[in-house]
Amino acid sequence: MDIRQLEYFRAAAKSGSFSAASKTMYVTPQTISAAVASLENELGLSLFDRRATGIMLTDFGRKALLHAEGIVEAASDLKMLALDYRHAWEGSVSFAYASASIPQEGPGLSLSRLMDFSNEYPQVNLRVFESSSDACLAALEHHTVDIAFVAGKPDGSKFDMTRVLEARFFIAVSESHPLARMEYISFEDLEGVEFFPPPDLNYSVRAISEACEKKGFSPRFALASFSVENAREFVRSGRGIDFAPEHLARNDKTPGIAYRPLASRDDMGIGLYLVRLATGEEKPAARLLWSYIESLCNRG
Repeated sequence: MDIRQLEYFRAAAKSGSFSAASKTMYVTPQTISAAVASLENELGLSLFDRRATGIMLTDFGRKALLHAEGIVEAASDLKMLALDYRHAWEGSVSFAYASASIPQEGPGLSLSRLMDFSNEYPQVNLRVFESSSDACLAALEHHTVDIAFVAGKPDGSKFDMTRVLEARFFIAVSESHPLARMEYISFEDLEGVEFFPPPDLNYSVRAISEACEKKGFSPRFALASFSVENAREFVRSGRGIDFAPEHLARNDKTPGIAYRPLASRDDMGIGLYLVRLATGEEKPAARLLWSYIESLCNRG
């Protein structure tokens, strides 16, 4: 029995299928299935009932999952401790994140909690930059930053990445806007409404445009340069709406702005990825920051 088997078991239990688990762990479904089967052989009991529609934890599997999660988390804590003792806190590290992808405050990954890294590791010089996802990835390729946090899965084998969050889109509207009176908003409700342009044009504009066109209309994007403050003022003034990731929507307390979820038939979201170059060469401080950010995402 090893930690990787337990990680694969946990991923399969959370996702409900070996295929879905393989996507989060970046291995094949066969690898997940074989690891779980090997673990079951070692334990002498089945962890899952395998059905045509997916997998379901057995009674033993549910109890085993609690122990497996504790072991995986303890192993992660041990790795962090080892990093500390290898003086991984010395040096500098730079981090770039996609605009509007990280809230200022919140229970998981947030800018305030990210800044706590400097308090815990004062000998590390942490530099943080905000830009579009494309610019963050370009900065990685040019070795301007060590780690990036981006919206949408990057292309190519040059990157090492892990999907840390799935962000559903909410609609931000002025509290005086007619849409604010609705519990849920569908794309049909957005015809004729002006949209604030999202920060990640390649992914977000395409996804929003496709969703609107399926309803028979083209979206109207405002001519505006992106910033969080510009977006809030655009919405607050009643000029139009903005698409916001759920973790930002739930933590934003800006007066005059209401957030409404999309109707279930129109629900859409975006994966948020922690990314670094797949060179195999990484500064100790960058490894430490990577683990720190992963732990924040797991708390959320």
